[in-house]
Amino acid sequence: MHRFDNPVDEQNREIIIDLVSKKFDLDKKSLDRFKGILYYPDIDSAYSPLLENDLRARFRMNRSLEEKLDLGWEKFQIFSSFIKDFNITYGNFKANKLQEGKSVRRIFKFIYDYYLSSHKGLSALKTDIKPTVSEYYIEDFDEPESRAFLSKTLQEIAGLKLPNIDDMQIVLSMNFADWFMSATKETWNSCFNFESSWDGIAWAQIPGFAIDKNRAFLYITNGHRKQYLNIDVQRFVYRTFLMLDDSDNINALRWYPTDLFNGDYKGFPIKLKNIDYNYKPKYNIDYLTFKNGYSCYAYQDHTKFDLDNTSSLIYHQKGGHFGLNSKNEIVQGSHFMFVGTLYDLNNSSKTLMDVTYKKCFNCGEQIEHFDLCYDVNGNPICEDCRENEYIICYDCGALVKFEEAVENSFGLFKCRSCHDYNTRQQI
Repeated sequence: MHRFDNPVDEQNREIIIDLVSKKFDLDKKSLDRFKGILYYPDIDSAYSPLLENDLRARFRMNRSLEEKLDLGWEKFQIFSSFIKDFNITYGNFKANKLQEGKSVRRIFKFIYDYYLSSHKGLSALKTDIKPTVSEYYIEDFDEPESRAFLSKTLQEIAGLKLPNIDDMQIVLSMNFADWFMSATKETWNSCFNFESSWDGIAWAQIPGFAIDKNRAFLYITNGHRKQYLNIDVQRFVYRTFLMLDDSDNINALRWYPTDLFNGDYKGFPIKLKNIDYNYKPKYNIDYLTFKNGYSCYAYQDHTKFDLDNTSSLIYHQKGGHFGLNSKNEIVQGSHFMFVGTLYDLNNSSKTLMDVTYKKCFNCGEQIEHFDLCYDVNGNPICEDCRENEYIICYDCGALVKFEEAVENSFGLFKCRSCHDYNTRQQI
């Protein structure tokens, strides 16, 4: 069994295994496989030589790459006159410092003096912002409006700016705690966020990624940490999943919260390429399954199941939620209906199957998401019963059991309520 040197990693693993065991309703074989993978990781040689004991490989980010990633610096370019006159570099911006002789000035404060202390400064500000605002807005752009604009824009920049620390890192991770927390407790959002309450709950199928030997996780961090249900990992300023192809190339999927690279990975410590139409995975996938027979494999960015070989993935421009039902047929869209968070589920006595599936009122069978409908009284009915034992009311369109439907003189079947209403109208 793989033993982590850091007790936090040991604790994370045990918490995740406990959560998945108690709440995610994997079938016994799949749950045993999931536990086995977390305890005995089987990692491809494209990744394994790089990893430390915690199953992560860390690389210090170089300045040119950091500059490229800093959205605050990108937005700061609006102040082109200020940047040009004082030769502001990214290093100045990051430190918020500008050396002038023996004195040091704070850039975010100095910029007010530059633009607001003279008519020339106000004119320069109007010129700088002209490409981004309407001419009507600039016409009455005097000192109060200029100050308000600078305050608002600099606040936005401060919110986007990467922190002024020297240990920004790129991390390649095979540590499943990072995968599990890939979108939770971040300033940005995705369907993998355990705090999201979208009715598809894509996060319910994250455990299925563990068995994909093609997959790795890559993130950029400022070293800050986050916690959810006592799982403790670093925060992700940017992150993506990686997929290994049959030529041992490492392919990047979609970046969150935004893609600043556009396939240009110059300066990255790992050789990467964006996934494309030629993608063929190195490994087929023997999916984990839930107790109802559905596959457990989460939302895919830029891949989907191969129709000719469902254990393999192929490129898909947008991606989506694809799964295999209990008949091994490919279905698109989540087969979960729960509206809630993992915290909600964990603090209840229920499991995923309790809150995402209903039993057919007529036959008692569990109803899958795609087969769900309701009868005239609001009771859940499965597709088989609907087709074989129910008929649609001619007037209101509700489902009515054959023996409860009323046929009128024209041979039209109606529910009892519509039939009685029509009868009263004719009297």
